[in-house]
Amino acid sequence: MVNLAYRQVLPVPNYSEMAYVHLHMRQPREDGLSSNVEFETLSALDVALTGLVEAEGESLYVGRNTSGGCRDFYFYTRDAKRFERAAQNAMASFPAYEFELGTRPDADWSTYTRFLYPSPNSMQRIQNRRVCDQLKQHGDDLTISRTIDHFATFGSERAARTFADECLAEGYQVARVEQLDDHSGEWGVWFERSDKPSEIDDVVIPLFTRIAELEGNYDGWGCVAQTPE
Repeated sequence: MVNLAYRQVLPVPNYSEMAYVHLHMRQPREDGLSSNVEFETLSALDVALTGLVEAEGESLYVGRNTSGGCRDFYFYTRDAKRFERAAQNAMASFPAYEFELGTRPDADWSTYTRFLYPSPNSMQRIQNRRVCDQLKQHGDDLTISRTIDHFATFGSERAARTFADECLAEGYQVARVEQLDDHSGEWGVWFERSDKPSEIDDVVIPLFTRIAELEGNYDGWGCVAQTPE
């Protein structure tokens, strides 16, 4: 989990210390992730810890990572001592949990940008999940195949037509390849194929990767909601 908003304002002045709380979960799953058995307690711990630390007014909660039976909470602070005091006070309400905490200099926010912040592919997967969530809100059965529309832009006609030809070879129908009427000089490719939204990552990530190789931009996908009969 990461707060994506901070990426737009980096670096945040004065918050030059990365601070963390390394929590040992008590009942993790076999794969090292959190279990349903521990969900409510961990949720309460999360609220208590992040709330109290941020209430001090000297620290920003930027994200967490769960793996290997542990959960790590990441902050950036301008007062390491106040962070440590607030974190200790919050964890005092959860005496059954072992934890370590600490800080280190990180003025360029490298932990946030290089570890917590999603890669371009991961960000696209997040966007895919958001579209799927919207479909499910309309009662969609994501396992039903249907026509899925895609759109991509490129800096040149050559790149656009190269990609369009590759789409045809992969079973897509290309609706249009034309220059955008926005004075940018970019070319758009509109294309579609029948697929299942439940398998959208396997569809989109290869497209996203190839478009990036051609120095283009994948602009997303959409489809009509399909409900079970």
